[in-house]
Amino acid sequence: MIQYDVALRDLMGEVQVHDGYFVHYFAPKGLPVVPKDVIFVIDVSGSMIGTKIKQTKQAMSTILADLREGDHFNIITFSDQVHTWKRGRTVRATRQNVRDAKEFVRRIIAEGWTNINAALLSAAQLINPPSSSRHLASHRVPLVIFLTDGEATIGETAGDTILTNARKALGSASLFGLAFGDDADFLLLKRLALDNRGVARMVYEDADAALQLKGFYDEVASPLLSDVQLSYLDDQAFDVTRSLFPNYFQGSELVVAGKVKPGVKDLKISMSATDSRQRVKMENRVLTSQTEGNGSVDSLDCLANLEGIPNAVHRLWAYFTIKELLQAKLNTTDPGNSEAPGGQSH
Repeated sequence: MIQYDVALRDLMGEVQVHDGYFVHYFAPKGLPVVPKDVIFVIDVSGSMIGTKIKQTKQAMSTILADLREGDHFNIITFSDQVHTWKRGRTVRATRQNVRDAKEFVRRIIAEGWTNINAALLSAAQLINPPSSSRHLASHRVPLVIFLTDGEATIGETAGDTILTNARKALGSASLFGLAFGDDADFLLLKRLALDNRGVARMVYEDADAALQLKGFYDEVASPLLSDVQLSYLDDQAFDVTRSLFPNYFQGSELVVAGKVKPGVKDLKISMSATDSRQRVKMENRVLTSQTEGNGSVDSLDCLANLEGIPNAVHRLWAYFTIKELLQAKLNTTDPGNSEAPGGQSH
């Protein structure tokens, strides 16, 4: 395993420009971690019996041990019934609460059907407490980590209705869906995540499934900023890809690509976001690294000797643009019509 990082000289990131296209890498460091309200929603239906539930318990024990004191959390298990570890609220991640939560996880038994709708609504009730206590969670980032290995088989089973109910109930919470194995309704989880400020991932049935679960949690364990808006001022940029991001997590990177007007030597960038205490806003002119077809300048010297690589900025813009169009299509398509011959999804 090789781990490396890129030295960014400017807090606002680095911009690279080539042949009329730009890419902006935003990855500030040294920011304080924002506490989180995290709800773990775990499928314990009959199909989880055996290795899957054992690996889930193993991962959860490690994840719970990694919670910070400032974090609040709760655990929901669901099959045909929904069980909440601490009713009505999230609790602080004290040593005693973490110990109790580990014991709760250890005693989980897998059996029954799969009521995805009821589980999501129960999570929403915890993440969006009554208005009288909502101010207590105002500076914590609300996250729902939802793991299932099957399809909705009891209660509300219509995907579009589940999506509508979740969107209304979850509010500003980010939902991260984990599809455990090939039988999970990954399409529904992807649409749920797109609708609710998160992403969905597949957890493959393998010996390292517990590590996959822990690895995904590590990606979202340390929120640094939320509601990040990157703007490009003075009409210098156009056809810009997604530039509003629900969360920025430690160890990640936000990337925006677009087209830039000819002759632009620096981009005026505005960034607004919410940190651990307040809404912050910054503006700065970021000097662009320019590359030409026959060579390069500054940090892009390596590109000159690699045939076809100098148009990587253009390709990045195309990649993100197509990816966003596919996501938009996914979010407006009836899952029942997304099947190709042979049952394979597009």
